[in-house]
Amino acid sequence: MLNLVGNAHPSIWRVVEWWQKEEATISSLRSGSGNAESVAVTQIVKTFECYDPLTGGEIAGIIFCVLLLLAVIGIIGFMVHRNWERVKEYLPSFRGRQPSGEFEPLQPPPERYRPIVLSAIRDFLRKYHADDNRLFIGEYEDLKQLSPRHTTNSANLDENKPKNRYTNILPYDHSRVILAPMVDEEDSSDYINANYIPGYTYGKEFIASQGPLPGTANDFWRMIWEQSVSIIVMLTKCSENNMDKCEHYWPHAANEPKCYNDLMVNVTSVSNMGKYDIHIMDVCLGDEKRVVKHFHFLEWPDFSAKVETTTLIEFITTVRQHITPDIKGPTVTHCSAGVGRTGTFITVDYLMQYVEDHDLSSQVDIFDWVIQMRDHRTTMVQTWAQYAFIHDCLSEIVERKRKLQNPEENGEVCIDNLAYEPDDLYENTKLGPLQTEL
Repeated sequence: MLNLVGNAHPSIWRVVEWWQKEEATISSLRSGSGNAESVAVTQIVKTFECYDPLTGGEIAGIIFCVLLLLAVIGIIGFMVHRNWERVKEYLPSFRGRQPSGEFEPLQPPPERYRPIVLSAIRDFLRKYHADDNRLFIGEYEDLKQLSPRHTTNSANLDENKPKNRYTNILPYDHSRVILAPMVDEEDSSDYINANYIPGYTYGKEFIASQGPLPGTANDFWRMIWEQSVSIIVMLTKCSENNMDKCEHYWPHAANEPKCYNDLMVNVTSVSNMGKYDIHIMDVCLGDEKRVVKHFHFLEWPDFSAKVETTTLIEFITTVRQHITPDIKGPTVTHCSAGVGRTGTFITVDYLMQYVEDHDLSSQVDIFDWVIQMRDHRTTMVQTWAQYAFIHDCLSEIVERKRKLQNPEENGEVCIDNLAYEPDDLYENTKLGPLQTEL
């Protein structure tokens, strides 16, 4: 009997094993009534039925459950990988096994709040600029680690992708400027690569925007009109080092008006101030006319340029003089990507107002302020060199106030940014037909 089933299904081996155990019982009953023998045989048959191989449906069900489990594990793994920077903040981490055989925990997450006493800014700079700016570089790495991240669903719509100058600088959904949809246009007509940014006084004091593309200049002027903008600050040249950085989105000459969809823009005056230009423009929609002032800073090129703190501070002072109480709309500020020089400008503007309103014994937190801006638009203050330059500007701002309080002190303070780095961005070359709309 065992030889006959030697290659049988494992379930049959269980039946044979049971049959061997009951064999003596059956033999002892053969001399008795048939009823007892039939009962014993019935036991064997029932045992066989209990261990019958799985049906095709049962096998399919098990396979389905296994595949479903693998799919769930895969989805969870993908989500963890995609959001790893956030997830790992909640996971216990270790540096590895030490000579003692024990695991040493990693240091806690970087501290977010890092206030600086205004009167101690000189000592701070002396310390942080030492060893080739080692502490500035390290603090900027902490800044990147603590920077918030939000969704950019609108920017990633296929119809909106050509409207982004750079593929990795996209506006967050929660703070993006939403244009009024155009009549008979698709839903994407409300999109522009720009975000509201807080300032010293208001939650939406600025709009940080990328430099317009040939196909988005019309949208840029729609934003200017709809947001009641009176001041535009431009921090890039249209072309730098033979690379397009921004479309020339205003008329090339005075009194030669140009239409941008339904809006007509006319430059009424141009003032060259040496390191920046001021354009006064009339913007008209039908019979309604508004005045827009355009401040174009010319001393902040992309590659290996020295930027004097004095020059930027005086430029911001000039812009501030034109932001009068009757102005209702935000100030539009842009460079090429609308994050590096734009974030630096907004931060220095914030510091100038902060120092003016506070004693030099007060504290200011540049680190936390940059994180606040990054909660509204990605990568504001784009490099560690820009971050260090902001602190250099603060030093001069403090020195100016100190001299006002102590007129007997003399001497000029002028700190150059010797470490400015080029924009580390990915140019969006998929511009499609939008390039030729103008």
